[in-house]
Amino acid sequence: MKVVVVYNMKSGGNKSLNDLKKACDAAEIDVEKYIAVSAKLRANLKPYIKKNAVIVGIGGDGTLSAVAGMLAGTEAIFAPIAGGTLNHFTKDLGVDQDLESALGNVAKKRLHVIDTAVCNGRVFINNSSIGVYPSSLQVRERFEGYIGKWLAAIMAGFHAFFSLRTYRVKINNEMINTPFVFIGNGVYDISTPGIAQRTDIKHGTLSVFVAKTVSRWKLLKIALLAVIGRAAMLDEFDVFTTKSLTISSRRARLSVSTDGELGHEPTPLKYEIQPKSLRVYY
Repeated sequence: MKVVVVYNMKSGGNKSLNDLKKACDAAEIDVEKYIAVSAKLRANLKPYIKKNAVIVGIGGDGTLSAVAGMLAGTEAIFAPIAGGTLNHFTKDLGVDQDLESALGNVAKKRLHVIDTAVCNGRVFINNSSIGVYPSSLQVRERFEGYIGKWLAAIMAGFHAFFSLRTYRVKINNEMINTPFVFIGNGVYDISTPGIAQRTDIKHGTLSVFVAKTVSRWKLLKIALLAVIGRAAMLDEFDVFTTKSLTISSRRARLSVSTDGELGHEPTPLKYEIQPKSLRVYY
């Protein structure tokens, strides 16, 4: 099988280009081109997307999301491989987390057509959130170079908790004022302890979790019950499935987390599901 390999040397599970070449050779993969993630990624990938090539993406969720955004709506085929820290996307698809095993199985995988989602036209493959989490990311990024990642994360969490802003969400003809919104691509189950688990990425729907309170202590209660999979029992927490939603604010731009990457988008934010928009080997 002839493929194009996109790799990110800065991802959490990074390997050198020489290591990647050795792994591809060992897996008997015919690599037409190795392309490093850079500002020129779209331009560098464009001729291969036009040829409907198989694009192997190696990196964390942010890298895979960026590549998926370029392939969505085309006939090119995406073969995602874990190369980051959390690797939610590849885990949800059941892709081997070991690089060598995943490369060796690329040619054996079946072709699936899955959903993607967009925020103001920007594609994401896992989830997006507004409020507490992106606010804490912004503060963490500002300070982690001085005091370290984990101490900065703790400081950021306290800052976000005590400086809440509210947003207006229009979903399924209902209007909700909230300090926190989670939008997932696909069907998510929140009844299991820990983080929400995605159970379907081909259903043509967004899963939306909304806090229906601005009380800090009730938000803390939601967070604590979410850890044990019991947040849905609270009246102050609601779960929706929808094809689209709109988030508005008095601010011209909002901090938005998409697939773990912090960005800033003009308001209103318009989210939509893109059913069967990405061709994937897994």
